[in-house]
Amino acid sequence: VKVSNRYFKEHMKSLIELIESNDQFQVALLPFDSYPTPNKASIWVKQNCFVYAYPQFEGKTLTLSSEPMTIYGFFEKFETIWNKISYINKDKQWVLEQLHKLAQ
Repeated sequence: VKVSNRYFKEHMKSLIELIESNDQFQVALLPFDSYPTPNKASIWVKQNCFVYAYPQFEGKTLTLSSEPMTIYGFFEKFETIWNKISYINKDKQWVLEQLHKLAQ
């Protein structure tokens, strides 16, 4: 997705606000090639009760599921990846410093 520099900076600022205002909000910054991500698909979970996946590149299909095992499987996969990320990449102060640099 290509976005203008202005919208990118606005997004960085909104992430900064979320991190600073919500102790539960967690963000990690890492290189794209460091950790596994689903190939050619985006997966989202809404309110812990429903998951949907769709192709990243002009696909015409969409998968929706409210099956608990699918949702729990997503969270288990996500937790596995999150726990493998080094501490510095998840450190809030470091993340905030990096986001401030990107927002300038």
